[in-house]
Amino acid sequence: MAANRASEFGVEISIHQAILEGDSAIIVTALAEADFGAATYSLFLKEANNFFPSYSKLSHSYTKRDGNKVAQSLAKSAINFPNCTIWMEDVPSQSLYFVQANLANLLE
Repeated sequence: MAANRASEFGVEISIHQAILEGDSAIIVTALAEADFGAATYSLFLKEANNFFPSYSKLSHSYTKRDGNKVAQSLAKSAINFPNCTIWMEDVPSQSLYFVQANLANLLE
């Protein structure tokens, strides 16, 4: 479902190049190869795939769950938000530490 919403959001804000990153190798591979099979989640993957032609360049990347602590922090906090919440400029306080640590690692 996250891949679907992320793909749709990218189209909504006119993103033309993107990397769709996920922590499930099965999901990332299925999206990259457009091989959805009959899995229970295949409908969500097919919906996400409908947005892919809108991108001039789209790649898929598998990252271990602990490999992207910012995304993990945001996903955990999303449970507390009943509606879709999007941060474009400010960093949510619960994720600020992970963003700062990530930036510090980039500068090393």
